[in-house]
Amino acid sequence: MAPRGYPVRIEPTVNATLLPNAPQATRTYDAAKPGRATAGWRRPWTSARSETYLALPWLRASSHDLVRNDPHSAKIIGTLATDLVGTGIMPKANTGNKRLNKKVDEIAKAFFANMDADGVTANYAGFQLLAARSFLESGEAILRRYIRPSRMGLKVPLQFSLLESEFLDNLYNTALPSGHRVIQGIEFDADNIRSRYHLFKEHPGDTYMGSIEGSFERIPVLAEDIRIIYEPQRPGQIRGVPWITPILLRAKQLSDYEDAERQRKQIESSIPAIVRSQEQSGEASDPGITSLFPTVTDVDGHIIERVEPGMIAYLRNATEVDFPKPADAMGYGPFKRSELQSMAAGARSTYELVSGDLSQTNFSSIQAGLLTYRGMIDVIRATMIVPRLEWIWGCMIDMAIVAGSLPENTPKGVEHHAPPWLPVDPQKQAEANLIMIRSGEKSLREVVMARGKDFDDHLDEIEAANKALDRRKMILDSDPRRVDKRGVEQQNAANVKGNAPPPSEDDPDQA
Repeated sequence: MAPRGYPVRIEPTVNATLLPNAPQATRTYDAAKPGRATAGWRRPWTSARSETYLALPWLRASSHDLVRNDPHSAKIIGTLATDLVGTGIMPKANTGNKRLNKKVDEIAKAFFANMDADGVTANYAGFQLLAARSFLESGEAILRRYIRPSRMGLKVPLQFSLLESEFLDNLYNTALPSGHRVIQGIEFDADNIRSRYHLFKEHPGDTYMGSIEGSFERIPVLAEDIRIIYEPQRPGQIRGVPWITPILLRAKQLSDYEDAERQRKQIESSIPAIVRSQEQSGEASDPGITSLFPTVTDVDGHIIERVEPGMIAYLRNATEVDFPKPADAMGYGPFKRSELQSMAAGARSTYELVSGDLSQTNFSSIQAGLLTYRGMIDVIRATMIVPRLEWIWGCMIDMAIVAGSLPENTPKGVEHHAPPWLPVDPQKQAEANLIMIRSGEKSLREVVMARGKDFDDHLDEIEAANKALDRRKMILDSDPRRVDKRGVEQQNAANVKGNAPPPSEDDPDQA
């Protein structure tokens, strides 16, 4: 029986007497009409909280199992996590003061090297990747903040821990004497603002924890110390569901089908030859004639049926040999391709990324598919990942000020640079960028930042490289200050003694 306020199923009903002109009222939407097409279609009117209340533990367990054992599910989660954070969504201080920016970045570098309270990840990129995997596989990644004592010797006395969503008890719902409500493990105050998260002291799935006293005890943690990465798909949804929820059943069924097909092939290939008599080649009148020899029985006299690789089956009075031909699995390839296409759609990915099959793609088709996919990844980054990274950055600034490492009122401004998308065709991408910069559709800053680099740092690198070339009196055909795109020296280029070639009179660009 579901707890009060959380019905398991609520079927929609319409009382015709409550509708004006009820006899004439009709439902003009086909999906709302009763009839053969909608018979058996269960459409509950439950809220997002009610839907996830009892289902969420089973969805998580199913997702964990498939990611552990199903190669397609594992590839979906692995590819999505890698694309979300790549080699790290790296922060860059933006305080408005260049000198202060440099100081903040130095402090941040030291902080990120020791930020993982559990010591599981080696750096900030690894921390992000683990968080992305948890968010995708479990539906949530819980970030918990710990303020550390000075005796630990941290330059910024702050660390963070990643917790799986099972730490936050989805089945804990109650009203507290203070007037607060706990819904799915999250405590809300009278203004419906999150005030605490009720976390287990240990992971409830740790099988050895049953023997440790207080292992399943909940502890309330202030909301200011917790952030959750999850995707709210409906208003009011406070807990996240695994990314592959729409394809859990399909993925399991496809995996079972592949196992059955693989087992069939193994059985067929285990008996390469059958030795029989001429009479047994036709229809046998005596059922005993077709029994296989030798037979093995257990202690109760029951025949043990077994098939081993390379087994040759002998029949009674055998005089000739047959070689069985395994039957083809008709339609296996097209069926699996169709299933993987549906799984890719449910996982908001592409068939090519899920299957690794590029046999039916060309530049235009793969580019079109990747544009939509990468656009989705950019949205997830901007709306779910980066806001949590900004929270971590803000906490770091606050604690660095408390520790005296930064001056008071240090701005928390920061820019997060995601790793660049690798172009399908680098030459075509470069030409497209050049055209858009020349036409004014894009700025140089946009192009540089799309490559995951800070614009000012990029210009500093170019300036340093140019000074080094000038100091050594070197002219490269890649230096647009000196030569045109054909490698001919520009007419107005500064003269570099001993290296500059004479100007070309045939160069139309110098006219």
